[in-house]
Amino acid sequence: MNLLTRWLENWAACGIVLSSALETEYRVLTQAYGESHRCYHNLQHLVECFHHFDWAIGKTEKPEEIQLAIWYHDSIYDPHQSDNELRSAQWAERSLKAFGVPASKIERIIQMILATAGHHSVGDGDVQYMLDIDLAILGSSAVRFHQYESQIHEEYDWVPEIIYQAKRRAVLESFLAKDYIYGSRLFRERFEGQARKNIRNLLDQI
Repeated sequence: MNLLTRWLENWAACGIVLSSALETEYRVLTQAYGESHRCYHNLQHLVECFHHFDWAIGKTEKPEEIQLAIWYHDSIYDPHQSDNELRSAQWAERSLKAFGVPASKIERIIQMILATAGHHSVGDGDVQYMLDIDLAILGSSAVRFHQYESQIHEEYDWVPEIIYQAKRRAVLESFLAKDYIYGSRLFRERFEGQARKNIRNLLDQI
């Protein structure tokens, strides 16, 4: 389905009456994901997240909440700043309240968005599925992973190369140091092996 259809169906699943204001919010949100400085954290990333969500939907408890978390989790993205997840969560909170989403749902959605800041495993459950969806790119094909790495590099093209390589290596090594990159069994069984292979191959090159 196209993104607008998914957007409207997502809100309807939350019991929200569809309105022109929701379509306006969609345009503003997708324009944010289309900002010129976004090479990876863009609409392609959003579409890929929804692809993995659709694959995992049968295991989730409140799929409509995970979808809204996906929509907003990178709504703010500035590679010069370190509070993108917090600001994305704040945007989500304002909008969800304005459109009448129940407070209990908002709390869970915000928790999912904020969790993407550190990607610390929380076991099974919707928060973990959100984290695993966001990191599924690490376990993609070698070709897509290489493209992803190039996109991340381009987002940080303002960082001196020697510093970028050192910091990127530290991030990648931190994934390998975990017992598991993916907290849910579902994602672990499908993506863990390929993710570790991709990361090791990249570390051999930088």
